[in-house]
Amino acid sequence: MNILAILQMPPPIHGTTVMNQNIKESKRINEAFDIDYIALCFSKKIDKLGKFGLLKLFKGFKYSCLIFFKLFVKKYDLIYFTLTPVGSAFYRDAFFVSIMKLFSVKRVYHLHGKGIEAFSKAGINNLLYKYVFAHAKIILLSEALYQDIEKYVEKDKCYFLPNGIDVVARKRPNVAANKDESRPIRLLYLSTLTRQKGIIDFLEAMKILKVDSNIKIKASVAGEFSYGFPENEFWSIVKRDNMENEITYLGGVYGSDKQTLYETSDIFVFPTHNEAFGLVLLEAMGYGLPIVVTSDGAIPELIENGINGFLVEKNSPSEVANKIRCLSSDPLRRLKMSKANIKKFQENYTFGTFEDNFINTMTSVLGADLAEGKKFTRILVGIPNPDARGGLLSCEPYLLEYLKSKEHTKVSTVVYGSPRDQVSFWHRIINTARMSREMTRMAKSENYDIIHINTAYNVNGLLRDVFIVLLLKFTRIRAKLFLKFHGSNAVLLSGNLGWRLITLLLLNNVNGVGFLSKEERNNFLIVYPEQKEKFYIVKNVVNSIRFELKSNFREKHKISSQKTVFLFIARFIESKGILEVIKAFSIVKNRFTGMHLLLVGDGEMMKAAKELVATLELEKDTTFTGYVEEIDTPEIYLGSDILVFPTVTEGFSMTIFNSAAAGLPIVTSRIRAAADYLNEPDNCLWVEPEDCDMLIEKISYLLNHPQLAEKMKINNRKLAKQFSRKSVGEEFLNIYSKI
Repeated sequence: MNILAILQMPPPIHGTTVMNQNIKESKRINEAFDIDYIALCFSKKIDKLGKFGLLKLFKGFKYSCLIFFKLFVKKYDLIYFTLTPVGSAFYRDAFFVSIMKLFSVKRVYHLHGKGIEAFSKAGINNLLYKYVFAHAKIILLSEALYQDIEKYVEKDKCYFLPNGIDVVARKRPNVAANKDESRPIRLLYLSTLTRQKGIIDFLEAMKILKVDSNIKIKASVAGEFSYGFPENEFWSIVKRDNMENEITYLGGVYGSDKQTLYETSDIFVFPTHNEAFGLVLLEAMGYGLPIVVTSDGAIPELIENGINGFLVEKNSPSEVANKIRCLSSDPLRRLKMSKANIKKFQENYTFGTFEDNFINTMTSVLGADLAEGKKFTRILVGIPNPDARGGLLSCEPYLLEYLKSKEHTKVSTVVYGSPRDQVSFWHRIINTARMSREMTRMAKSENYDIIHINTAYNVNGLLRDVFIVLLLKFTRIRAKLFLKFHGSNAVLLSGNLGWRLITLLLLNNVNGVGFLSKEERNNFLIVYPEQKEKFYIVKNVVNSIRFELKSNFREKHKISSQKTVFLFIARFIESKGILEVIKAFSIVKNRFTGMHLLLVGDGEMMKAAKELVATLELEKDTTFTGYVEEIDTPEIYLGSDILVFPTVTEGFSMTIFNSAAAGLPIVTSRIRAAADYLNEPDNCLWVEPEDCDMLIEKISYLLNHPQLAEKMKINNRKLAKQFSRKSVGEEFLNIYSKI
């Protein structure tokens, strides 16, 4: 496979040139392909970027001739070009593209920046983008960046390849968990110094923190000044706000000096205004620094808010200051974030991982099925609408994250399901038609090996899935179809002949079906024994790392630390048993002192629940939170003592398994997945749904046996480990290989 790689190379040093140099020097990449390189270099210094000059004009002519000559004398299978997407450099690169188009060679552009959507508003730019992107494939740093180019490039022509770097971090010298209160917290800002990189916001945040007598901070600012933000402007701000003692400017820092700087800092701060991916964020993650950064571009993919850093809004110095203040006063949280960053970096963003993904991507672009002698697996996953609610959204993203990280595996997604406010009959019809069209289009264009559909076996899900599966079969796609049922309605199986025939039609046209419990699989086996070979027991991912942080939930809601908090978290519907929980709590509260009830969620039973609390005079001992976003639930679990969940029906209850990951003793119903993995009394106490007396008995027993509760906590944390991303992800890859 012959590739002509046209790359921007250092100097100057910035994210794009660093990655390009790493590609050029990679032994593995150059052994996988026959690559000829054209190294582009127009500016020697950062402050010269974006400036016109006669020398640059001459270099442009020289590189144009070289590109033409290379393509004229040798037949290439692919041109790999790191295209600059905006600014004056885009016009230059558009000219290079015009030369490439003289030759019938497949082109792929690797975009390391964003801003096309805004830059295209000028009429000439819009036309140029149409010309440049026509008949080309695109590599983006993240799927989150696709919206920037969706006007010009169909999604099936895009590949998503996150950056990766080598970081060899020494053991942090008691930085993240510093106990020396006299030592100031060391902040680090490292980037090209421009307004767009948020340096002004950083200085404003420092100004706010300077007057806070409760914390001691010092900041190191490293990086070269760019065109448009001179050094004298930086110092005028520093001196104006009397911050000479708090801020140290180090200039450009490289090599071992940069490593030392990361290792001796406590918090990395980067309030950028315009960022695609941010290579400095990978460096900070690799060195185990908690991060305060703007939520922009693909950054939310790197930083999980509250897990390995804090996400802030653009142009919000006060919010930046608040997050720094929060981390400064909480060494344990810094330590947790440090460990989370190192773990996430090592699992996803090493240069070795990047090499694997780069080879896979190039092979896919070239249209080959083999990379280094291994089969290349393409998977299309139907995911729930991001606006919907439910347990699926708390587990499936982590499975996708693992699958995407695997060598020789390419994963794409298509939204499957309706938004929360579009659940009428006609909305469902329209959304099904839209999603079906998108799924079939992607399936035909990409030639997937596996199409994985997340669904539920109920009336709406069954009718929708039959339509989609038959449509996919009609288009004669080669992909194997896998259905993952997130819950099932046993009534349909024992119902009339029509539903059973429709179900049989669905099963006959898929290659595998995943059930979240033995009970569900056995229900199907009774009715369809001939389909046994297609049926698999699968799990959901439980992200245990989310439950390793410190919770301040009780402080926020003024719940005493001396209280025993009973947690109910679910939709407020009758089948979840919320009224039984309130009734049982009213009795338990009179038997034991220091009891508190925490009710998390919303739904049709909210009014009835509040009325019952009032009737039983439990207002002072009950907290209603309303609906809480999934990202914010860990601190609720960690701020509770016992999960009480006497639900009538459930599939793989994320409430139960998240509680296990948080180390909570559990009182719940012996149903489906809970019955498969939990045991009494090691993990839980079983109750019968709708049996209030039994619920009171089991809660009382747990309160009278604190040693049992402690044993449950330990056992449940161990239990949750079998639902890790890696464990569940490997199980799915094994199933895919079988079907």
